Formats: sequence, C-alpha cells, structure tokens
Amino acid sequence: MFHVVATRCNDPLATISGDYKRADALIAALPASAWRRLSVGAGARGPREFDWARILLRSPGAGTG
Repeated sequence: MFHVVATRCNDPLATISGDYKRADALIAALPASAWRRLSVGAGARGPREFDWARILLRSPGAGTG
C-alpha cells in the first residue's frame, strides 16, 4: 500500500534497514532518475505538476511484536 507523506525536513524516518535518517538526507541521496513529474489535476493557472519519488520506509513499531 502506498502513502504520500508530508513531513518536516529534519524529521527522522525509519528506513527498511532499521535505522533512522532525516527526511532531507533521504531525499538528497536519491538519484535524479528516481524522480517523476506528475500532474495532480488542472489548476486555475494550468496543470498542477509536482515532482515525486518513492522511498521505502518501515512503519514505526513494525517488527517489534
């Protein structure tokens, strides 16, 4: 299941390897090829386009019980 996450740049996120990294560090480590520009619909001033990338994260508490 995919989710879109809005977070602050200094929030620690749980990676699938089990450690925590800042959101801005995870983004900075992505290669340019990881990004896709997608439209999320029409806007008053034209298409609303955003750049998206996917990062696999671990759900906090996953694997603890």
